[in-house]
Formats: sequence, C-alpha cells, structure tokens
Amino acid sequence: MPPKKVVRRKNTSDSHGSSILDKHPYLKSILEILPGEEKRFICNICTQNQPINKDGLKNAVTGHIYWLRMHLETKSHKDFTPSSEKLLLEEAIQSIQKKVETNNCSQLKKEESSEKEKDVPKQEDYPLSETNEAKLYLDIANFVITNHLPFEAGPEVLKFGKYISSNYHEDLISRTHLSSTALTKIIRKSIGDCLRKRIVMDLSETPYSLLIDASSEIFGGKYLALMVRYLKMEEEGIETKLLSIVELGASSTGEVFYNIINEEVLNLESNMKANFFAISTDGGSNMNSSKGNQVETSGQGVVNRLTKDNPSLIFVGDMCHLFNLVVEEDLQQFPAYVLQFVKKICAYFNTGQRSSKLREIQLNAGIKEPLEVLSYKSIRWESLFHCIERILKL
Repeated sequence: MPPKKVVRRKNTSDSHGSSILDKHPYLKSILEILPGEEKRFICNICTQNQPINKDGLKNAVTGHIYWLRMHLETKSHKDFTPSSEKLLLEEAIQSIQKKVETNNCSQLKKEESSEKEKDVPKQEDYPLSETNEAKLYLDIANFVITNHLPFEAGPEVLKFGKYISSNYHEDLISRTHLSSTALTKIIRKSIGDCLRKRIVMDLSETPYSLLIDASSEIFGGKYLALMVRYLKMEEEGIETKLLSIVELGASSTGEVFYNIINEEVLNLESNMKANFFAISTDGGSNMNSSKGNQVETSGQGVVNRLTKDNPSLIFVGDMCHLFNLVVEEDLQQFPAYVLQFVKKICAYFNTGQRSSKLREIQLNAGIKEPLEVLSYKSIRWESLFHCIERILKL
C-alpha cells in the first residue's frame, strides 16, 4: 500500500509577509518571501556574501518575518550593505515600527483588551476632590525629596507617571520590577548601543576628529575616554559626542591606546579610517612621545602610531591641558601663605549653606561675579586669580 501523500495546508495569511515588505520600497529590493513559506524571508544581500558550499552553491540566509527588523539591525547585515544604501536601510528599519507580534503576543493582547473595561478604575474609586489633589502633590514632592532629585524634575515625574498609566496595563505595571543592575544593563546594552551606532553611522559619512584622554578614579580604576567631533550634515552644525569610555587594565601604553582606538573607532565601518583627519591629546609620553609640533612616526605614543598609519593626520595639543599647565606655573609665583589661605577658604565653604553665605558676603561687598566654591580644584581659574588679588590688597 503506497504511503499517504502529505499535503501542506495553505497559509490563510499569505499576504502577511508581502504586507511587511510593502512598508518601504528598499525592503523589496533586498528581500523576498521564501516560496511556500509566506512568513519567512530571504535576505539577498547576506546570501550573496555567504561562502560557497561543497556543492558550489551559497546557502540562503533566511529568517522568520517576525524577526525581520532584528536581522536588518545586525552588524553583519549592515557591514554587507553598501555605504550608499545605509540611509535607505535605516529608513526601512524605522518603517517597521515594531516587531510583528507572535500568536502568543496577539492572544495576550486580546485577553488584555477584553478585560480592559472591567480593569479600568471607576471614577468613584478615585473621586476628584481638593483632598486627593493635595495628596497627589504631596506624593510627588515626597518622591522628589526622598530620591534627592532637583525640584525642576517634579513636572517631568508627573508627566512620566501619566505616560506610564495611560500606555501600559495595570497588571503589567504592578508586576514590573527593576533593579539598579538591570537598569544599568538596559542603559548600557540597549540605549547606549543604539546611540553609539547612530554616531558611528554619522562618522562613516563625514570627516571627524578624535579627542582622547586617560584618567583614574578614587578606587584605582583606569579609563580611556574617546570623544568625537564632526559635521552634522542634516543640521549643518558641529557635533561633539562621547563615543566610548573604555576600562583599562594594568597597562596604559601607547600600544594599548592604539589598539583600543582601532577596535572602538577605526575598524567599525569601512570609511572610518578615511574620514579620520585629526586627533587631540595631552602631552603624555604614551600619547605623543615626540616634542614640538612635528610628530615623529618613530615614537611609541598613540599619536605617533596613528600618524605612521596616516601621515596626513593632524595633531593638536589639548588646550585644556595646556591651559592647566600655564595656570599651575603661574600659581607658583604667588606666596605660599596666600594659596594656603585660599585652600582653607575652599575647604570651609565647601557646603551648601556656607557656600550660599559666601555668595551673600561677596554680593554685599559689591562683587558683581561672586566666586562659587565647590572645591579648590574646581574653582574657575580666572576667579581664583581675582580672589588672590583681593586678598593681597587686604
């Protein structure tokens, strides 16, 4: 007896995959629906870049239509995408506002919508009265004070509370828990990565300069900060953005910095090296081991190594560090007792009430720009010089 032939039932939502691709014309140019599988797509760009298998063919890169946006946002797909099509790719990703919901998600939404009417609080449960209004304001004020927020955050807290209550189900809000660890991961991995990708996309399309500086914290950890400055084409203005803060190990040599810059910046996109035209650092030996304005490619600093790769690279000494060196040199010309007196003033007035009192004293003395003291190192240098000058006249 011959085996029964298996007949596949035709999907009732055959137009579902096509409707997704209709959201942007660029999607149709790089994707196609898998024959017989209306909820699966084939990415032609990624398939073309696959290695040839033993049969002399390339394995098709396919995926479920629910995960289409996730695929388009992968680094491999973006790397295969030509630079001239990067903007179209981003527009296509944005056209898919959110991932297509699975059957389980759809069912959950149906259940929530069916119970929405009975879950909505009735007006008599929360009567509009002056007493309840006063309690609401007190709760908001208590939240601001308890969490040490600035008073200006009060309106935003109220606005955010209204947004949450009107956009999310009450049961979802009540069972949501968020720890500081989870919040850090969300900010770092989700929000931070998205912002970083947008900056990298801008850098791949316009010339940019790089500012790097290394520092350490009170606990002994060492970090390297990478900032970029570039021309924002759409807004026709200059943008300065923090790109990365990289934790350093035991070594902080020029070679280590060189490898970090290549990994965190120059190797991210194909045009990153070509658009990199200037760098600014301090005068440390691990930054620029040559003296003067001329950078020697034989040096071991990070600037020397980058200049060896790109001879046309422009090096500019960091003006903040240069100004700080000038100020430190000038401070040595003042009498030691004057500096000690200023340090004691800073230490004494380094509190909120005493700082306000110092401001009041200066205003009463006719000083139009009072000296604001947080710590000795955070004083504006021009204000410090004026302060010393007034002390010497006493």
